[in-house]
Amino acid sequence: MANILVVDDDKVLLKVLEATLIKAGHSVLTVEDGRTALEKLETEIFDMVITDINMPGGVSGFNLITMIRKTEKLKDLPAIFLSGRRDKADIIKALDAGIDDYIVKPFDGDMLFAKIESLLEKKAGRYSFTDCPTKAKAMLPVELDVTGISEQGITIVSPVPFPLNFKLKVDCELFEEVELEKPLMRVAHCSVNPNNSKTYTIKANFIGLNESDLQKVRRWVMSNNPRIQKAS
Repeated sequence: MANILVVDDDKVLLKVLEATLIKAGHSVLTVEDGRTALEKLETEIFDMVITDINMPGGVSGFNLITMIRKTEKLKDLPAIFLSGRRDKADIIKALDAGIDDYIVKPFDGDMLFAKIESLLEKKAGRYSFTDCPTKAKAMLPVELDVTGISEQGITIVSPVPFPLNFKLKVDCELFEEVELEKPLMRVAHCSVNPNNSKTYTIKANFIGLNESDLQKVRRWVMSNNPRIQKAS
C-alpha cells in the first residue's frame, strides 16, 4: 500500500483516480492545484505524486516537479505526469524537470498501475520507513492499541473503523516518551484485522511534523526497536 498524492484540476478525473487507486489498496489524497500540492508535501509524507501539467494557481506541473526535485526531503519522490499534452517537446521538458514517467490522457488503467508498481518497487529498493513494534493504549474516546510507530505515522488496532482521510489526535503516553505534542494525523488505511474480524488495522500518517519532530521519532525507533511499551 502506498500513500499517493494526485494533483489535477479535473474534478471528475480526480474522483475516478481516487476510487481506482483506493480499490487497488492505496491511500489517496487529491488536490486541484500545484500550490496546494506543495503545501501538502510540506506537512505529510507521500510515496508518490501523480500530477497534471496545466493547472490553475500559478504553479504548473512543470513548476511542481522542479520544486520537488530541488527540495532535499522530496528529491527522490516518484512522480508521474498524467497529461493530455502529447507533443515531443512537452515530454522532453517533463524529463528535464525530473519526472519519472509520462502518461498521455486518456490513459489505460493497466498501464498506469504497471508504472505505479514499477516506480514503487524502485523506491522501496532505495529506502523504506522502519516500523518499530510497540504496544500502547490510546483514547479517541474509544480505546485503541498502538502497535507500531515510524516517522510516517502509527499503526492502530481499533474496535471501530475510521474513514480514509479522517483527521484525528489521540492521547497516548508513547507520544510523551517520544517528546511529541499530540500530533495531528490522517487515516491512510483501514482494513479488517485478518486475525480478529471484530477489530480494524489502521495506518494514521502524521501531519505537519517538522524536521526536529521527525528526528525525535527516528531516535526513538532506533533506540527502542524492538520494544513493547504499555500506555494508558
